[in-house]
Amino acid sequence: MDKSQSVIFPDLHDWEIVSVEVDRDGGVVSIDLCSEGRVEEGVLRFQGVKEFYLSGMRMQNVILDFVLFDTDVISEDFSRCCRLLGLDRLPVAVLHGDVMVYIEPSVGAELACRASSVSFFGSDGTSRSFPVSTTPGPEQKIP
Repeated sequence: MDKSQSVIFPDLHDWEIVSVEVDRDGGVVSIDLCSEGRVEEGVLRFQGVKEFYLSGMRMQNVILDFVLFDTDVISEDFSRCCRLLGLDRLPVAVLHGDVMVYIEPSVGAELACRASSVSFFGSDGTSRSFPVSTTPGPEQKIP
């Protein structure tokens, strides 16, 4: 897949999706994760969820890629994410100030989400938030 215009968060490569909790009233989706061998654990939290897609959940759900978009880009991942969420794939920005996440599986669950923000909370007390950039560009690297 062409990842040149997308944002990849490689720290989640080979992590597993353990469980998913959906709060429809609050517009929040929380995903419990663990690293290979359960060395680390974390929670991926989507807030202000507008669209959400999850399919193929199994007993084991290994992440190949975690891709975060904050603007419309030309990539297979972005197009796939739009299709899964039922969004028209147009040349104009479809995000309107939101972020979109695509989780490509090695095995199991495939996930797409459009939300106002995404945060990761590690079991070691670290956290990373991905709020909407005030001046989004086609590419936003995650430290």
